[in-house]
Amino acid sequence: MNRVIVAALAIVLVAQAGYAVSDPKAPAGQWRGIIKESGKDTLVGLDLKVTAETVEGRLAVLSETGQDLEKGMTFPIVQGKRSGDDLQFFVAIAGGKVDSDALFFELKYRDETLAGTAHENRPGSALIPVCFTRPDRL
Repeated sequence: MNRVIVAALAIVLVAQAGYAVSDPKAPAGQWRGIIKESGKDTLVGLDLKVTAETVEGRLAVLSETGQDLEKGMTFPIVQGKRSGDDLQFFVAIAGGKVDSDALFFELKYRDETLAGTAHENRPGSALIPVCFTRPDRL
């Protein structure tokens, strides 16, 4: 009986502290967002497969960019890591490997959004703010 009371109090204290136990698969599935680079907006989609520790999937270009990427192109997500609600991964642009053209994403899952930054995998590259939502919420 004392264990039940202690467990209940622990849950209340964690909830009051603002911590949430996230569903391990919550960030999985389809996402849409805009990457703004060099004054151009590119609509992209993420298709994520997520476990308690890993992130896999692909990024798809959904709009014309006027740059090197074309509508319909897809790229694999590699070296994806998850720690709680934090996701980190590379999008391999050239041949499925992480090189200087790869994009590195650092995102946080919160309130049905994935928000954070992306940048090219080269020294001095600018951080690009990104925010993804579910396709049915656009």
